Amino acid sequence: MKPLLIICTLFLFMSCNQAGEKSSADFISEVNQMTSGGNEADSRTASKEMAFNDDQQPGQAQQVANEQKLIRKAYLEMEVNSYDKAKTEIQDIIKNAQGSIEKSEDRSSSYRKVSNMTIRIAPEKLDEMVEKLAAVGRNIDRKAIESEDVTRQYIDMETRLKSKRAVVERYQQLLQQAKNVQEVLQVEENLRKVTEEIESTEAQFRYLSQQIDRSTIYLTFYEPIENVSSSGPSFGKRIGNAIRGGWQFLLNTIILFIEIWPLTILLIAGIVLFIRRRRRRKKQA
Repeated sequence: MKPLLIICTLFLFMSCNQAGEKSSADFISEVNQMTSGGNEADSRTASKEMAFNDDQQPGQAQQVANEQKLIRKAYLEMEVNSYDKAKTEIQDIIKNAQGSIEKSEDRSSSYRKVSNMTIRIAPEKLDEMVEKLAAVGRNIDRKAIESEDVTRQYIDMETRLKSKRAVVERYQQLLQQAKNVQEVLQVEENLRKVTEEIESTEAQFRYLSQQIDRSTIYLTFYEPIENVSSSGPSFGKRIGNAIRGGWQFLLNTIILFIEIWPLTILLIAGIVLFIRRRRRRKKQA
């Protein structure tokens, strides 16, 4: 009777152990399926969202159009009469429109002074701002405004974030249901991966939202600098140079006669003798 009892006990123990192993395997399999199927679910959800928007009635389509996500940019390059005055006027225009200068770079060369600005402004004020800035210039070299529709990209990111956050909530529930160390580690590893994906997507989504909420103007303005050296010196300056040159020549001549003083004395003596002889001849005649 005892051997039979022992055999039954061992059989029950092995059955329970196998059931526990099967339950643990099923738990880990569910966790892995959530990870592998998460991205597919994101894609399916985003596709359904796009299809829903495309199949709407005219009234609903108008509502979606009003929610269109656009990234607007403007490019303006111009010549100004006065660099400093134009810069002051431009800064006042930006301030009055509640815009901001994201980046500014000033350069100067022998032929012109240049300033490059990156300006951020509310999208609804972009066109008016470009016109006011262009009015500061004397000649407009380039003026362009472009728009990029990122509605689908925006909806896709927003949908993916919602889906991944739902996966995180499910992982947190599974973490509470984990029965051993292996299950806990598996859930935590997958939870870490999804969390990293959420952080990366959130960063991209924030950048995209910033580009949508604030339009960008790339402004370049410059003032040409006349090359004075190419036109030569003025008349008054030429007279001054001539006087200085003549005076210098006179000094050099005096110095030369001083350096050759023996020849100078002989020359003077010869001139004196020549004059005396000529006077004597006139008297004799």
